[in-house]
Amino acid sequence: QFLSPAVRFGDTVTMRLNLFKGVQPVAMLLPLEMTFITLPVVTAIEPSAAPFAASTVVTIAATNFGNDTATLTVTIGGVVCRNPMIVVTPPALVCTAPPGRGSSHAVLVSREVLGTSLTSVANPATFSYLEVAPVALFCSFAGSGERLQCGFDSRIAQIPDMQTCSSFISQETVRLLGAATRCIWADEATLSILLGHSQRIQVGDTVSFSPGAIRKAEAMSEAASNSVRVTMDL
Repeated sequence: QFLSPAVRFGDTVTMRLNLFKGVQPVAMLLPLEMTFITLPVVTAIEPSAAPFAASTVVTIAATNFGNDTATLTVTIGGVVCRNPMIVVTPPALVCTAPPGRGSSHAVLVSREVLGTSLTSVANPATFSYLEVAPVALFCSFAGSGERLQCGFDSRIAQIPDMQTCSSFISQETVRLLGAATRCIWADEATLSILLGHSQRIQVGDTVSFSPGAIRKAEAMSEAASNSVRVTMDL
């Protein structure tokens, strides 16, 4: 056993070993070379989520990956991230994420050094695939006209601060809904909008949803972004 000198990643050190008996040297071994290598380290990925069918270019913040893409393999959920490129400052790798499904896939970087594959260990950087956004199918007057019922094509994830409506309905639409408008879910796919005082919305007006607000309940998904025209009771 011996204590190595202070070196940098990739440095090669030549060692000469002498064998002693007591204090008398009895043999000198041939010089040996040792190259110091460390595992790649991944710290972040941007973006960390993208549509499942898209070919998304991602940037992976990492270190200790060398300077030759021919020796590198980047995987997301065990599938190769294509066309890796090296960014020098700040150190990062850019590649094209493969299509996939599911969430929280591990992002790993492997590097071939002297015939040995060095792979980064588990890290906080994960990548998720977004399912297709839910679609608003209709918004129609219901009851005696005191509310709107808006139906979606799938179950919707729980939304904080439901009753104010303004957290997930666009401000342009909220202004038409009147003062003290309330929103509740009639079921997991149907939004009931209880119209407020002095509401001005009418048949043919558009109900628009706030970007990033309404997503599917079953899996991570893109957010609903379509608008729908108000009709009479279906």
